[in-house]
Order: sequence, then structure tokens, then C-alpha cells
Amino acid sequence: MKEPKEGRNSSEGTETKEKPQRPGLHPRAGWEKAFRRMAAAGDDALLDGDRSLSSWDEEEWEWAPLAD
Repeated sequence: MKEPKEGRNSSEGTETKEKPQRPGLHPRAGWEKAFRRMAAAGDDALLDGDRSLSSWDEEEWEWAPLAD
């Protein structure tokens, strides 16, 4: 079995393009407030209308109240 050439498949000499980590950021920060504003403005209707995707949706799904 051949050894990988340096810089191609080995861990030496390769550069990785990783996204920088930013601690403390919350990807969904502010969503709850925005959704409350949408609901108050009547802009929270389902885009697919009032239809169920399956019997599970009708029989098993439970909505949890929003925390205040």
C-alpha cells in the first residue's frame, strides 16, 4: 500500500477551511419576539393552508404554549 503524498491526503501540509466559531451567538436569538409581533399583526397564517400531512398530525401532535 502506498503512503499518501504529503500535502494531499496526509494531515501534514494541508489547509482546512473551517468556519470560525463564535461563542455566545444564538442563531435563533429574537425569533420568539418576532413571532409574537407577527401573530399580533395577523401575519402568522400557515402557508400550506389548514391541511394535515398525516393522521399522526391530527391524532398525536400537541402544541406547547409559548413561555412568557
